[in-house]
Amino acid sequence: MNNTPESFSIHPALLATACMLIGIVYLVITPPMQVPDEQYHFYRAYQVSEGVLFSEKRGGLAGGELPASLSELHRLYSFLVFNPEEKTNPEITEKALSLALDPQNRVFTKFESTAIFPFPAYTVPAIAIAVTRLVDSRPIVLMYAARLANLLFGVFILFLVFRLFRQGAPLFLLLALLPMYMFEMASVSSDSFSNSIAFLFIALLARSTQDDEFFQRAWPAIVLTGMLVVSSKQTYSVILLLLLLVPPAHAGSGQRYLVKTSFFYALAGTAFIAWAMYARSVYVPLSWHPGANAEKQIAHMIEYPYDHFMVFVNDIYYRWDRYLRMWVGELLGWVDTRLPGWLVIYYLLLFPFALLVKTSFSLNLLQRTALIILAIIGLFVVEAAIYIHTAYIASTLNDHVHGRYLIPFVPLLGLALLGLAILRPLQLREQLITLLILLLGTLGSAISLWTVYSRYYVVS
Repeated sequence: MNNTPESFSIHPALLATACMLIGIVYLVITPPMQVPDEQYHFYRAYQVSEGVLFSEKRGGLAGGELPASLSELHRLYSFLVFNPEEKTNPEITEKALSLALDPQNRVFTKFESTAIFPFPAYTVPAIAIAVTRLVDSRPIVLMYAARLANLLFGVFILFLVFRLFRQGAPLFLLLALLPMYMFEMASVSSDSFSNSIAFLFIALLARSTQDDEFFQRAWPAIVLTGMLVVSSKQTYSVILLLLLLVPPAHAGSGQRYLVKTSFFYALAGTAFIAWAMYARSVYVPLSWHPGANAEKQIAHMIEYPYDHFMVFVNDIYYRWDRYLRMWVGELLGWVDTRLPGWLVIYYLLLFPFALLVKTSFSLNLLQRTALIILAIIGLFVVEAAIYIHTAYIASTLNDHVHGRYLIPFVPLLGLALLGLAILRPLQLREQLITLLILLLGTLGSAISLWTVYSRYYVVS
């Protein structure tokens, strides 16, 4: 059966263009290195741009030999971090613009938090850095080139999502317009790539549950995108289980379905193990989290699984509202740029509104339940991953989980509710819903952008 999506009057290119324009403003007004860990992502991207795909471990440090000027660029803007009363100024900008790359003057630069990440997550900014270096090699220019490349790639992926899964376009448009998603997409952070790829994989599988012909045509893209999910951030590998929601009949027969799923998960498992082995080879405890040690923490969790499970349960129970607000983007910058509280509520109210679209999208109860379970599993996987890397051994607290880590799992909850029969009396035309989300989301973005601009440029 071929469930072709209904007509869609607002062209996906228009939606993607709106996202691009908003993203460009974020890119321009956010000073260098003011996205969490952006300097470390920049170092890793630069390393990959030189063809060095794997970081190295030297003593108690992980990183690589890089031009000293890259670290100097970070130092120029480090006074802004965690100091919301500080503002950037023309003098700092002039110094940054006059800073030359000087590629021969190299030092071992540590970036342990990103050294463990696989290189595919940095391919896009690395290519931009390599090409831009041929024209203008100043570090600040390279950094903005990397940001722009991530943004353009993210916008292109959004265009594909809107085009391939038009039934879910209003939902994904709203998710893309959230301040945190836009802020990350317009940065050098590998989150830009991993979030984009996760959205595309989810859209491909969501469409495949409705359209048997599409599933067969899109199979190569599903495999490639799935491998990129594993190769960008392993904690997001949970969403690969979405493949099991596609009816076996959509593969042509049960036997073909079994062959395809077995091949997919064998390949994904191989990639997961390979990158886990690499990460272990360069892992060093994070210097800014004293007492944390991943290997010892894992051993302790295996010995006392229930105790650690309850740590995660309590953390979610007492901090769910914080995670929700931070997922929207309550705190931008280095978690030091606070959006108005009412704006966070404004975005949250738009979320159920995006589900009131009149659509033929249909899932059975088992599929919808599975989506909710996958989202919950994803939450616990994130809890465990952050706990392993940042908490001291046997800690009863898990203080470093941020809402942005949950971005790829939220669409699962949206899809679980999309097209529910109980909502049909309230449903509106998708063109109207999409247009309203575009307008209201853009209005919210304008307020978010002004907040970011005021944080870094307006002297009170």
